[in-house]
Amino acid sequence: TFVLLEIDESPIKDENGIVVGIAGAARDVTMRKKAEQALRASDEKYRLIMASMKDAVYITSKERRIEYTNPRMIEKIGRDAIGEYCYKAIFENDTQCAWCILDQVQHGKCVEFEFENPKDSRFYTVINTPVFNTDGTISKLGIIRDITDQRKIELMLRQSQKMEAIGTLAGGVAHEFNNILAIILGNAELAIGGVPEWNPAKNFLEEIRKASLRAKNIVRQILSFARKMPPVYKPLEIGAVVKEALRLIRATIPANIEIHQRIRCDSEVILSNPTEINQIIMNLCSNAVHAMEEGTGILEIHLEVVFLDNLSVARYEDLTTGKYVKLTVKDTGSGIDPAIIDRIFDPYFTTKNVDKGLGMGLAVVFGIVKEHEGAIKVMSEIGKGAAVEILFPVAEVQSEEKVGQSDHLPTGTECILFVDDEESLVELAQKLLERLGYKVEAKTNPAEALRLFQEKSDKFDLVITDMAMPVMTGDRLLKEITKIKPNIPIILCTGHSDRIDGVKAKEMGFAICAMKPLEHASLAGIVRAALDKAKE
Repeated sequence: TFVLLEIDESPIKDENGIVVGIAGAARDVTMRKKAEQALRASDEKYRLIMASMKDAVYITSKERRIEYTNPRMIEKIGRDAIGEYCYKAIFENDTQCAWCILDQVQHGKCVEFEFENPKDSRFYTVINTPVFNTDGTISKLGIIRDITDQRKIELMLRQSQKMEAIGTLAGGVAHEFNNILAIILGNAELAIGGVPEWNPAKNFLEEIRKASLRAKNIVRQILSFARKMPPVYKPLEIGAVVKEALRLIRATIPANIEIHQRIRCDSEVILSNPTEINQIIMNLCSNAVHAMEEGTGILEIHLEVVFLDNLSVARYEDLTTGKYVKLTVKDTGSGIDPAIIDRIFDPYFTTKNVDKGLGMGLAVVFGIVKEHEGAIKVMSEIGKGAAVEILFPVAEVQSEEKVGQSDHLPTGTECILFVDDEESLVELAQKLLERLGYKVEAKTNPAEALRLFQEKSDKFDLVITDMAMPVMTGDRLLKEITKIKPNIPIILCTGHSDRIDGVKAKEMGFAICAMKPLEHASLAGIVRAALDKAKE
């Protein structure tokens, strides 16, 4: 143990002025020296903390002059602005900021707020706390954090929650809506079969049938967006999907934007699904419309078949020679700055305000195109618009919608038990199946259907049931029926169910899972397929 002493010495003189001794006083300053060292260490630690912060930090006096800036703040404003007014140096304002809360901090309050800086259109949160100086004055410590990216993520989360809510609502409505569509479509097909070719009513009925199929596809697309499942690629006629998407787009964009479409792709097939093609069309058209929002403009959508030879394939990345479908979306908007054109597919990159876009649209498009083993190319000139080209490889297979289609519908003489809680749908299905030659027992109450099956199980060769029904669901009915007759094929025909899809239906024991509304030909095909497979 040691102590630090501070010694004062002075000479002792006699009457002649000669030094005859020394008078001294020693004081113990150990505690003071330790306090000084601690203060220096604290000051150094404080400076290290301020220097290491990623947030911009500053301290201002009650006169709004900057007393301290950390390195991040110096980097932000481009200089050490000590002595300058904070509103001028940091926020580039000529007068006090509209959001200034210095007066509240001067009264000892801690204040946190968010604001959008009109200079850069970015969002910030500012934490303000009082600093009590030794002379009795109060300065303000401000910590500025850029939360623009956080805002984007929050908006994405809200959008995701909104889409989830829409998906839940769509799922709830889909079952009833598809039942209605099934009744409209089925009765239209029954009526078409009974009207001679010369009767004008036949054309009207055919339009009802086509409109029902369009409505069916729209419901399917909404449900596909809502489901959290990996995409399944199947042979798809892309021309029909693009035409359908353009009908939806016309209803969502301003009337001053003209749409010019040139679809020269009738029967070409790619491996894809309608949901992802719709996402591509919607995102590209949305961006094009945004580029033309200041006035009128023209939105062009072209779809054509191209063959890439050794020379032309060099224009695109990761493609080989061969046959492709080329989708082009072109606008007459402001064009894309050459300085950013290479970044437009980056996630979260956007030139829109945070409330108008999250910077994910083109990133999603890029990802979908790469999943299709295709290519995407952007061409633009400032003031003359932009064009996006997407190439999909053509699949040399037949569209699934055409596989098995024939003017001759498969028929049979077997006995079918049909169960659905919608009375009109039950009557319709009975008529359609009896027209195909089948004997049909139809019930709207699944409990009654089960009692009938218990009494006459040997009579039935096939059961068709809905999923969502009162008293007993379709999967419960399946379990009870298979206890009685284990090998009987059971078809699930549902409008929508969150609990089940094709894979789960097979795992439960259903022979086939079919989505309403079914066309007469589709119904005939799945019934015959289920019966034939059961006989193998």
